[in-house]
Amino acid sequence: MKKTLTGFFLFLLLCQLGISQSRENKSLPDNEAFKSFSGSKFLLGFKVGPTIPIGEFGEIDINDEKAGLAKTGIQLNANLQYLFTESFYLLIEGGYSSNAIDEDELLIPVRNSLPSFVRVSATSKNWNGKTLNAAVGTRTAIDAKTYFLTKFGLGLQSMSYPSSTITVTDGSTTIIGSESSSTSNSLNFTLGASIVAEINNTTFFNIGLDYLRAAHEFKNIAVNTSVNGASAAPTEFFDYDQNIEMIGVTIGLSFKI
Repeated sequence: MKKTLTGFFLFLLLCQLGISQSRENKSLPDNEAFKSFSGSKFLLGFKVGPTIPIGEFGEIDINDEKAGLAKTGIQLNANLQYLFTESFYLLIEGGYSSNAIDEDELLIPVRNSLPSFVRVSATSKNWNGKTLNAAVGTRTAIDAKTYFLTKFGLGLQSMSYPSSTITVTDGSTTIIGSESSSTSNSLNFTLGASIVAEINNTTFFNIGLDYLRAAHEFKNIAVNTSVNGASAAPTEFFDYDQNIEMIGVTIGLSFKI
Protein backbone atom coordinates (compact mmCIF):
# COMPACT_ATOMS: atom_id res chain seq x y z
CA MET A 1 0.00 0.00 0.00
CA LYS A 2 2.65 2.54 1.02
CA LYS A 3 4.72 1.86 -2.14
CA THR A 4 1.66 2.40 -4.31
CA LEU A 5 0.78 5.65 -2.55
CA THR A 6 4.33 6.96 -2.62
CA GLY A 7 4.65 6.11 -6.30
CA PHE A 8 1.35 7.83 -7.08
CA PHE A 9 2.31 11.06 -5.35
CA LEU A 10 5.80 11.07 -6.86
CA PHE A 11 4.28 10.52 -10.31
CA LEU A 12 2.02 13.54 -9.77
CA LEU A 13 4.96 15.62 -8.59
CA LEU A 14 7.12 14.70 -11.60
CA CYS A 15 4.26 15.47 -13.99
CA GLN A 16 3.76 18.81 -12.30
CA LEU A 17 7.47 19.60 -12.51
CA GLY A 18 7.41 18.94 -16.25
CA ILE A 19 4.31 21.06 -16.79
CA SER A 20 5.59 23.82 -14.56
CA GLN A 21 8.96 23.94 -16.28
CA SER A 22 7.31 24.38 -19.66
CA ARG A 23 5.21 27.22 -18.24
CA GLU A 24 8.19 29.10 -16.83
CA ASN A 25 8.97 30.55 -20.25
CA LYS A 26 5.65 32.41 -20.35
CA SER A 27 5.66 35.99 -19.11
CA LEU A 28 3.34 36.80 -16.24
CA PRO A 29 1.25 39.38 -18.13
CA ASP A 30 0.25 36.67 -20.61
CA ASN A 31 -0.75 34.26 -17.87
CA GLU A 32 -4.30 35.16 -16.78
CA ALA A 33 -4.32 32.52 -14.05
CA PHE A 34 -1.38 34.09 -12.21
CA LYS A 35 -3.10 37.48 -11.97
CA SER A 36 -5.11 36.36 -8.94
CA PHE A 37 -1.81 36.05 -7.06
CA SER A 38 -0.60 39.53 -7.94
CA GLY A 39 0.50 41.57 -4.96
CA SER A 40 1.30 39.48 -1.89
CA LYS A 41 2.86 36.07 -2.52
CA PHE A 42 2.10 34.83 0.99
CA LEU A 43 -0.93 32.67 1.81
CA LEU A 44 -2.00 31.69 5.32
CA GLY A 45 -4.10 28.53 5.35
CA PHE A 46 -6.19 26.47 7.76
CA LYS A 47 -7.43 22.93 7.07
CA VAL A 48 -9.41 20.23 8.87
CA GLY A 49 -10.51 16.70 8.02
CA PRO A 50 -10.35 12.99 8.81
CA THR A 51 -7.05 11.19 9.23
CA ILE A 52 -7.14 7.54 8.19
CA PRO A 53 -4.53 5.16 9.70
CA ILE A 54 -3.08 2.64 7.25
CA GLY A 55 -0.45 -0.11 7.34
CA GLU A 56 0.58 -1.42 10.75
CA PHE A 57 -0.78 1.69 12.44
CA GLY A 58 -4.32 1.00 11.21
CA GLU A 59 -4.17 -2.77 11.74
CA ILE A 60 -6.94 -3.95 14.11
CA ASP A 61 -5.54 -7.26 15.35
CA ILE A 62 -4.58 -7.67 19.01
CA ASN A 63 -2.55 -10.77 18.10
CA ASP A 64 -0.21 -8.67 15.92
CA GLU A 65 2.25 -6.92 18.23
CA LYS A 66 2.90 -4.27 15.55
CA ALA A 67 -0.78 -3.40 15.16
CA GLY A 68 -1.54 0.17 16.24
CA LEU A 69 -5.29 -0.53 16.72
CA ALA A 70 -5.84 3.05 15.54
CA LYS A 71 -9.21 4.14 14.20
CA THR A 72 -10.05 6.99 11.84
CA GLY A 73 -9.57 10.29 13.63
CA ILE A 74 -9.33 14.00 12.98
CA GLN A 75 -6.55 16.37 12.03
CA LEU A 76 -6.05 20.14 12.09
CA ASN A 77 -3.48 22.01 10.03
CA ALA A 78 -2.17 25.57 9.76
CA ASN A 79 0.26 26.53 7.01
CA LEU A 80 2.12 29.45 5.47
CA GLN A 81 2.80 29.30 1.73
CA TYR A 82 5.17 31.48 -0.27
CA LEU A 83 4.98 31.60 -4.08
CA PHE A 84 8.57 32.18 -5.08
CA THR A 85 7.86 31.68 -8.80
CA GLU A 86 4.78 31.33 -10.96
CA SER A 87 4.87 27.54 -10.67
CA PHE A 88 6.75 26.71 -7.46
CA TYR A 89 6.12 27.39 -3.79
CA LEU A 90 7.53 26.81 -0.33
CA LEU A 91 5.37 25.70 2.58
CA ILE A 92 5.72 25.66 6.36
CA GLU A 93 2.96 23.76 8.10
CA GLY A 94 2.07 22.61 11.57
CA GLY A 95 -0.51 19.95 12.31
CA TYR A 96 -2.28 18.02 15.05
CA SER A 97 -3.90 14.60 14.71
CA SER A 98 -5.85 12.41 17.12
CA ASN A 99 -6.82 8.75 16.58
CA ALA A 100 -8.69 6.65 19.13
CA ILE A 101 -7.73 3.01 19.60
CA ASP A 102 -10.13 0.09 19.25
CA GLU A 103 -10.93 -0.74 22.89
CA ASP A 104 -13.08 -3.76 21.97
CA GLU A 105 -10.07 -5.34 20.25
CA LEU A 106 -7.92 -4.49 23.28
CA LEU A 107 -10.24 -6.56 25.50
CA ILE A 108 -10.48 -9.70 23.36
CA PRO A 109 -7.65 -11.68 25.07
CA VAL A 110 -9.01 -10.84 28.53
CA ARG A 111 -12.63 -11.70 27.71
CA ASN A 112 -11.64 -14.98 26.06
CA SER A 113 -9.81 -16.14 29.19
CA LEU A 114 -12.54 -15.36 31.74
CA PRO A 115 -16.03 -16.73 32.49
CA SER A 116 -18.98 -14.74 31.17
CA PHE A 117 -20.12 -13.45 34.59
CA VAL A 118 -16.88 -11.47 35.04
CA ARG A 119 -17.24 -7.86 33.90
CA VAL A 120 -14.44 -6.42 31.79
CA SER A 121 -14.02 -2.82 30.64
CA ALA A 122 -11.33 -0.61 29.14
CA THR A 123 -10.54 3.08 28.91
CA SER A 124 -7.80 4.61 26.81
CA LYS A 125 -6.35 7.84 25.52
CA ASN A 126 -5.80 8.53 21.81
CA TRP A 127 -2.77 8.42 19.59
CA ASN A 128 -2.01 12.17 19.53
CA GLY A 129 0.49 13.58 17.05
CA LYS A 130 1.98 16.99 16.38
CA THR A 131 3.93 17.77 13.22
CA LEU A 132 6.06 20.63 11.93
CA ASN A 133 7.08 20.29 8.27
CA ALA A 134 8.77 22.23 5.53
CA ALA A 135 7.72 21.39 1.97
CA VAL A 136 8.32 22.35 -1.63
CA GLY A 137 5.67 22.03 -4.29
CA THR A 138 4.40 22.83 -7.74
CA ARG A 139 1.34 24.81 -8.77
CA THR A 140 -0.38 24.59 -12.14
CA ALA A 141 -3.40 26.61 -13.25
CA ILE A 142 -6.44 24.60 -14.30
CA ASP A 143 -8.23 27.80 -15.27
CA ALA A 144 -8.11 31.47 -14.23
CA LYS A 145 -9.37 30.69 -10.72
CA THR A 146 -8.43 27.06 -10.05
CA TYR A 147 -5.05 25.45 -9.39
CA PHE A 148 -3.65 21.97 -8.93
CA LEU A 149 -0.86 21.66 -6.33
CA THR A 150 1.57 18.93 -5.34
CA LYS A 151 4.02 18.93 -2.43
CA PHE A 152 6.88 16.97 -0.86
CA GLY A 153 7.80 17.72 2.73
CA LEU A 154 10.06 16.67 5.59
CA GLY A 155 9.83 17.51 9.25
CA LEU A 156 9.40 16.36 12.81
CA GLN A 157 6.51 14.47 14.38
CA SER A 158 5.90 14.18 18.12
CA MET A 159 3.60 11.23 18.82
CA SER A 160 2.16 10.03 22.12
CA TYR A 161 1.58 6.34 22.79
CA PRO A 162 -1.93 6.03 24.31
CA SER A 163 -2.24 5.11 27.95
CA SER A 164 -4.85 2.45 28.71
CA THR A 165 -6.55 0.79 31.66
CA ILE A 166 -8.33 -2.57 31.79
CA THR A 167 -10.64 -3.32 34.71
CA VAL A 168 -11.80 -6.84 35.60
CA THR A 169 -14.31 -7.48 38.39
CA ASP A 170 -16.55 -10.28 39.61
CA GLY A 171 -18.34 -8.10 42.18
CA SER A 172 -16.03 -8.82 45.09
CA THR A 173 -12.57 -8.61 43.55
CA THR A 174 -11.44 -5.87 41.18
CA ILE A 175 -8.23 -6.17 39.20
CA ILE A 176 -6.90 -3.15 37.30
CA GLY A 177 -4.06 -3.28 34.81
CA SER A 178 -2.70 -0.11 33.25
CA GLU A 179 -0.11 1.07 30.75
CA SER A 180 1.29 4.59 30.87
CA SER A 181 1.66 6.97 27.97
CA SER A 182 5.00 7.64 26.27
CA THR A 183 6.14 10.29 23.80
CA SER A 184 8.45 9.83 20.83
CA ASN A 185 9.93 12.40 18.44
CA SER A 186 10.83 11.28 14.94
CA LEU A 187 11.49 12.56 11.45
CA ASN A 188 8.57 12.22 9.06
CA PHE A 189 7.95 12.78 5.39
CA THR A 190 4.77 13.80 3.67
CA LEU A 191 3.44 13.84 0.12
CA GLY A 192 0.32 15.63 -0.99
CA ALA A 193 -1.91 16.87 -3.78
CA SER A 194 -4.67 19.48 -3.62
CA ILE A 195 -6.98 21.67 -5.64
CA VAL A 196 -7.26 25.36 -4.78
CA ALA A 197 -10.07 27.58 -6.04
CA GLU A 198 -10.31 31.37 -5.77
CA ILE A 199 -13.33 32.66 -3.83
CA ASN A 200 -12.37 36.32 -4.14
CA ASN A 201 -9.17 38.36 -4.51
CA THR A 202 -7.92 37.43 -1.05
CA THR A 203 -9.60 34.13 -0.16
CA PHE A 204 -9.14 30.62 -1.57
CA PHE A 205 -10.88 27.30 -0.92
CA ASN A 206 -8.78 24.12 -0.97
CA ILE A 207 -9.34 20.39 -0.75
CA GLY A 208 -6.41 18.01 -0.47
CA LEU A 209 -5.08 14.51 0.06
CA ASP A 210 -1.90 13.94 2.11
CA TYR A 211 0.20 10.91 3.04
CA LEU A 212 2.44 10.94 6.13
CA ARG A 213 4.90 8.36 7.40
CA ALA A 214 7.15 8.23 10.49
CA ALA A 215 8.85 5.51 12.57
CA HIS A 216 8.69 5.89 16.35
CA GLU A 217 10.36 4.26 19.35
CA PHE A 218 8.41 4.63 22.59
CA LYS A 219 10.52 4.15 25.71
CA ASN A 220 9.79 3.20 29.33
CA ILE A 221 6.10 2.46 29.11
CA ALA A 222 5.07 1.59 32.67
CA VAL A 223 2.79 -1.38 33.43
CA ASN A 224 1.02 -1.56 36.80
CA THR A 225 -1.42 -4.08 38.30
CA SER A 226 -3.57 -3.65 41.39
CA VAL A 227 -6.07 -5.87 43.23
CA ASN A 228 -8.81 -4.11 45.21
CA GLY A 229 -6.75 -0.92 45.16
CA ALA A 230 -3.48 -2.47 46.39
CA SER A 231 -0.45 -2.95 44.15
CA ALA A 232 -0.18 -6.58 43.08
CA ALA A 233 3.28 -6.50 41.49
CA PRO A 234 6.27 -4.19 40.99
CA THR A 235 6.01 -1.73 38.13
CA GLU A 236 7.40 -3.12 34.90
CA PHE A 237 8.69 -1.15 31.91
CA PHE A 238 8.88 -1.96 28.23
CA ASP A 239 9.72 -0.29 24.91
CA TYR A 240 7.56 -0.34 21.81
CA ASP A 241 8.18 0.47 18.14
CA GLN A 242 5.40 1.70 15.87
CA ASN A 243 5.38 2.78 12.23
CA ILE A 244 2.91 5.63 11.80
CA GLU A 245 1.21 5.91 8.40
CA MET A 246 -1.80 8.11 7.75
CA ILE A 247 -3.87 9.39 4.87
CA GLY A 248 -5.41 12.80 5.49
CA VAL A 249 -8.35 14.26 3.57
CA THR A 250 -8.72 17.96 4.31
CA ILE A 251 -10.74 20.99 3.34
CA GLY A 252 -9.93 24.55 4.28
CA LEU A 253 -9.38 28.18 3.42
CA SER A 254 -6.29 30.21 2.55
CA PHE A 255 -5.93 33.98 2.79
CA LYS A 256 -3.50 36.45 1.26
CA ILE A 257 -1.48 38.24 3.91
